[in-house]
Amino acid sequence: MAKIHLTPETPTYDGGLWHVEGQLNENICAMALFYYDRDNITESGPSFRTHAGRDNLIDRLSYSQGDRHGIEAIFAIKADGGMMQDLGSVMTQEVRALFFPNIYQHRVEPFELADKTHLGRRKIAALFLVGPVIPMISTGNVPPQQKHRWKDELGESEPLNYLPG
Repeated sequence: MAKIHLTPETPTYDGGLWHVEGQLNENICAMALFYYDRDNITESGPSFRTHAGRDNLIDRLSYSQGDRHGIEAIFAIKADGGMMQDLGSVMTQEVRALFFPNIYQHRVEPFELADKTHLGRRKIAALFLVGPVIPMISTGNVPPQQKHRWKDELGESEPLNYLPG
């Protein structure tokens, strides 16, 4: 759950940082963002970008020497910039969900109060979808760890009853 509240004293949200969700071992393959509440804020949504092989594109495409404007315009990659390709943004609406693969970096775009004299807010529920092929440890696989939960099952004669509780 994410909540962003704006006030007349702090009327703008500067946007989030570029990121992908989770760590490598968490195997998050996709995300779902559900925008369930929004009031008195300007239009904004998440932006996406991905790693791109700019050098490979430049080597393989035919263009006039020094004229990289076409590559920049078509592929959204700055010839003198980094290796990230801008994929654009999506405008979000209340009570709508947005699903996307976790291979793209994303960030929340800046927004502000529509009416600077009133409060504003955006509330989002985020779901992380884990790859179904990779087994994950969950509470369904791990037995209870508290002694009071398993001591009756073992009985009084078991050596495990002498472990500290």
